[in-house]
Amino acid sequence: MTHFTPIQSPIRATIDHFVRLRSEIETTFVSASASLEGALDRLGHLSTVFAELREGLGAETEAQLSALIDTVNAHLSTLQANCGSFTTASSELHKSVRLISSEVHELDRVVRTIANISINARIQGNSLVLARPQVTAFIDRLAAMSEESENILSEINDSMAEIAYDVRAMDYEQRLMLGELRQNVMPSIAAFSTMSTKIRDGQAGMVSAAQDMDEQANQIASEVGRIIVALQTGDSARQRIERVEETLAIAETVDGRDASRLADLAIALSERMKLRTQDDIQTAIASLRAVQERGEQAILAASRTTLGGSGLSSTTGGKEHKKLEQSLRGNGEHFAAMKGRAESVHNRLAVILKHEATLRGIAHQIRLSGINAVIICAKLGTEGRALRELAHWLRDLTDESDLIIARLQSILADTRETIRVLTEDRIGGLESCLSDFSNDGQSLFNMIETANGLMVRTSSGFDAAASSLPIQIASATGELERFSERLDRLGSHLMGLQLFKDTVADQGASDPDRMTDILSSLRTKYTMEGERIIHDELFGGDVVALDAVANAAPDAGSDDLDDILF
Repeated sequence: MTHFTPIQSPIRATIDHFVRLRSEIETTFVSASASLEGALDRLGHLSTVFAELREGLGAETEAQLSALIDTVNAHLSTLQANCGSFTTASSELHKSVRLISSEVHELDRVVRTIANISINARIQGNSLVLARPQVTAFIDRLAAMSEESENILSEINDSMAEIAYDVRAMDYEQRLMLGELRQNVMPSIAAFSTMSTKIRDGQAGMVSAAQDMDEQANQIASEVGRIIVALQTGDSARQRIERVEETLAIAETVDGRDASRLADLAIALSERMKLRTQDDIQTAIASLRAVQERGEQAILAASRTTLGGSGLSSTTGGKEHKKLEQSLRGNGEHFAAMKGRAESVHNRLAVILKHEATLRGIAHQIRLSGINAVIICAKLGTEGRALRELAHWLRDLTDESDLIIARLQSILADTRETIRVLTEDRIGGLESCLSDFSNDGQSLFNMIETANGLMVRTSSGFDAAASSLPIQIASATGELERFSERLDRLGSHLMGLQLFKDTVADQGASDPDRMTDILSSLRTKYTMEGERIIHDELFGGDVVALDAVANAAPDAGSDDLDDILF
């Protein structure tokens, strides 16, 4: 048995095509609207981010930043001045240590000479024919005091060696500290100052960019209004196609001349739909491209400012802050080491001062013993002359010792003051200045970090908008262009309907009264003035009864979209 595929009538084929076209309208215009919405959201976000940048890096922030940098620079100048004062105090300490060392060396010579006298006195005492208890007591006492003096002097020498070591260590720590200041702290502050200058210099650029963005935003808003109106053509086109479908569906139910007339109406409505829809699509495409152009100009205007173009480097700011933190921490360690060394020197001087009083007492006892020895030896006559000369020499040495100790006492007093100035004034001042410097430096970095954060967000917004805006606009225009091309091919689908219309045009009407009712019903369903005009141009002479219906309809504006019924 042979099966035949039924031949679809031209009317039904055209109806099916319009059904597919109507479905495609919804997809096309929804997708284009979504792409437009995405582009506008991106531009709106960009405006918001740039507004945050203007607020965060405005004149007030710039003034605060400049004032803080001035404060930090003042701390740095004070720190440098204190370092200079410390160097002066350190030089004074070096001088005092050298003087103390010189006097201790002299005292060492006197003590060793007394020790030698003690040995000679014992030899001379042992050579006496008859031992004298007074002489023996003098010799024993002199030996004991000499030994005690040597022990004390040994401790003094040890203290002086440690003082010299501590002073050298202080110098070393100071050199490290100054190196940190020069290598890290000062460059970091200079870098922060440069960042502040960029922010200050970028104020005019930001104001100009903001004005450009506002201008572009206003023009974008105008274009968006036109796009929204143009995209509403999707709804009007859908309604037009529904009228075409309904007209063709009725045409299937009539014969001859009436079917031809309804086909003619459907063709006219289709061509009107195509013309108006394509006009609106071209308007939407032009406005979409204008939005892209305005948006790109707004992005370019912002990115060309000092801040948007070169900006601040978050990496650089973080690097400088890390260097600053390390330097401040290192300087704190240097200060602590210097303070510890200064306290050590102070303690060593206290040891010397304690021994200085002991040495003075010993020298006084030696002097008294020497005087007694002179008196005792005078009674011995010639036999005690050598001991008597040693006693005179001993008295001279004790006088010299008194002078040395007096000078040493004066030097030690000056050194104590030098140490006080060094520890309390210089190191304490450095420590206080460092603390202020550290606190304000942290505040400075926080401000720079905030500025960097704003810059990163703004830069990201620029990049995102610059990359996504063309894609979203291209997506919207692509959808509309493809649909417009689809409409261009509509004529080929209407050729079969045109042929059908011409074929049945000369056949008699099936039912004139019914046709009048059909036309009246169709006209009442039109939602656009253009459809009524087309209808009346085709059937005006045959539908006198429709005048009342037409007069009852609301006046339509010049734009079909103003008469859409939602």
